[in-house]
Amino acid sequence: MIKLPNECLFIVFNNLNDDSKSLYSSLLVNRQLCRIIIPILWSNMTRKLDRKKIINICLLTLNAEEQALLFPFKITLPNYPKPLFEYTSYATSIDSSLNRGVVNWLNKNGHEEILDRWDSNFNYIVNAVKYSLITMFLRTNKRLEYLEIVGFIDSNNKLIFENLCRNNSIISLYLYNNRVDSEGIAEIFEKNTTLTSLNIKSKIFDLNGVKVLANALHINTTLASLKLNYENIDIEGGKALTKVICKNITLTSLNLSNNYISIEGGKAFAEALCANTTLTFLDLSRNYICTEGGKELAKALHENTSLTSLYFSDNNIDIEGGKAFAKALYINTTLTSLDISYNNINFEGGKVLAEVLCKNNILTSLNVRGNNIGNEGAKIFAKVLYINTALTFLDLSHNGITSEGVDALTEALHKNITLVSLYLYGNQIDYNDVIRVHYY
Repeated sequence: MIKLPNECLFIVFNNLNDDSKSLYSSLLVNRQLCRIIIPILWSNMTRKLDRKKIINICLLTLNAEEQALLFPFKITLPNYPKPLFEYTSYATSIDSSLNRGVVNWLNKNGHEEILDRWDSNFNYIVNAVKYSLITMFLRTNKRLEYLEIVGFIDSNNKLIFENLCRNNSIISLYLYNNRVDSEGIAEIFEKNTTLTSLNIKSKIFDLNGVKVLANALHINTTLASLKLNYENIDIEGGKALTKVICKNITLTSLNLSNNYISIEGGKAFAEALCANTTLTFLDLSRNYICTEGGKELAKALHENTSLTSLYFSDNNIDIEGGKAFAKALYINTTLTSLDISYNNINFEGGKVLAEVLCKNNILTSLNVRGNNIGNEGAKIFAKVLYINTALTFLDLSHNGITSEGVDALTEALHKNITLVSLYLYGNQIDYNDVIRVHYY
């Protein structure tokens, strides 16, 4: 009988990676299958990191330097025999379930019980165990692609930063509720050559920090996605980042929602969009950009030929800002998704926007929720649905629409063959209206 090569067996068993029971049964057949299946099982370890037994195995892999991080907390490590496999080297992602696993392990090993998940982010013992484990994962693992670090890590956690800078497998990094300074992030940018996605949510960047980060982005040639929402970035910080957009040729996605870049920062982004040719996704929602800044950004869409998605929610652009975006949609030929929800464009701004959609066959997704367009606005959009053949998603939620507006939309939906999703949440409609729309 001809034996299948290991490569073929790996493909066969990898198709069962969601069937742990079958994989566990198969690895008991012989050593060959065991060596093939163990890496498959542990590549999905993220799903099991909240289990005490898994944390025990991970702790057995700590070296002396990593164990030393736990000595001040009088943590008794498991004393089982060393594992036959270096299980942790097979993991491909580590997320916040590690936090839950560490809490569960500590609670069952005689430490003060931690019940609240949020409190665990501030617990020194939880963080000490978590950081020693993350350091170990970075040291032992050459397959790790996604890493999520939740809790009060800072730049003094040198082992983690040294390993992050040396790591050549991680492509996506999420830092949440940390105290990592901008110099630490910049060092990762400069030395790590594989990172393509970075998500930071820590509220730690002052103006100098943003400038340090921007300078690092000038050097970095791998990062494609950057998310810095809720970071208190102000006008000058926004301007520093726009300089990056003008020169950086790898960044395709930028999320700066919930900051304070304001009108002047919005204008700076408008100028940058005229020069940039690589950015395809931009989120500037809730940034106090207002009408003046919104009009400049809309005007930039006349020239920009790369952006496909723009999220500009809750910037108070008013009617004139809505009209400016409508004019942009007449000219722009690349934007497929636009979110201008909660911007007070009202019926007048909504009407002009809707009229554009009778001619624009590029936009596939439009969100105008929370703009008080009312029944008359709903009727205008209903007319659009008779003509437009590109729109697949339309959000008219929270717009003061009643049954009168729903009647017009329902009639239009009988003719429209392209719209897939119509959202009407938070309007003044009853159950029968919902049924009519649902079964159009």
